[in-house]
Amino acid sequence: MKRILTICMACVLGFLTVFGYKDTMAFVSAAEPKVMVTDYKIKENEVVAGGTFTLEVTIKNTADKKISNLKMAVASEGGELIPASGAGTGYLASLEGGETYTFEFPMQAAANLEEKAYKLTVTDEYEDRYGNPYTVTDTIYLPVTIKQRGEITGVYAESDVTLGDSIEIMGSVSNLGASTLYNVKAKIDTRFTSEGDVYIGNIEPGKNGSIDILANTTKTTGTGGEMGKLIVTYEDKSGNVTTLEENFSISVNAPVYTDIEKVKDVQKKDYSKMIIEIVVAVVVAALIVIWIIRRRKRKKEILEEF
Repeated sequence: MKRILTICMACVLGFLTVFGYKDTMAFVSAAEPKVMVTDYKIKENEVVAGGTFTLEVTIKNTADKKISNLKMAVASEGGELIPASGAGTGYLASLEGGETYTFEFPMQAAANLEEKAYKLTVTDEYEDRYGNPYTVTDTIYLPVTIKQRGEITGVYAESDVTLGDSIEIMGSVSNLGASTLYNVKAKIDTRFTSEGDVYIGNIEPGKNGSIDILANTTKTTGTGGEMGKLIVTYEDKSGNVTTLEENFSISVNAPVYTDIEKVKDVQKKDYSKMIIEIVVAVVVAALIVIWIIRRRKRKKEILEEF
């Protein structure tokens, strides 16, 4: 039957050509079904290097007539994006003219990929109503991101700080992933200190960033200390923010005087110093008075001699 239809189609085209039908090619083009990719997306919203994802590809039969035996295949040239299961193909028995259909493909991204867009080829093979085969190829591009992995390590806060003193909180941010951590910041959240924060900057893969925050103590803690929180944030290339948190112990004591004898000794020294200063002043004044008296007496003796 398909063979008879094909022969008939050829006869029609030949007839049009022989009798000078000027739009023969337009007629042929209009008769050919055309399937094209109209949309594609990632279910998980992003493709992460080393991870799996689900690719949705939507096609449309732009012709008026039905097509049949449609097979779609997706593949990347260098194997950067490969099927997570199966052969990366989908089958559809038929698709009416003007209708759309969406295929789903579970995919896997290679672990060593860079952060950039990778080309994926979509090939559609199908038949028209006469059994004539067609092949259409589309190209889509999928951006791949690298999963960031930051970690807070070595958090330490000064212990046994007296109320009113400053306290130093230290630590590190380690980049354990393969992607740069951008705009790394750190701050503390406690009920016993003023606000404190620090801007660290960008941290390359395998590197560390130092945390050093100085804050004033504003409230005493219990005898066993209390918990504070260190909060670190960083961004990816798109500006998406990731937040890390780590607890630390803080102890703020009330000011007390435990050495009374020392205080008394300090007071005694202060009194002794004051007495000495008074005595010195009196002696100096007395010497000045004696000098004045002697000078007047000497002057009087000189006048009497004359």
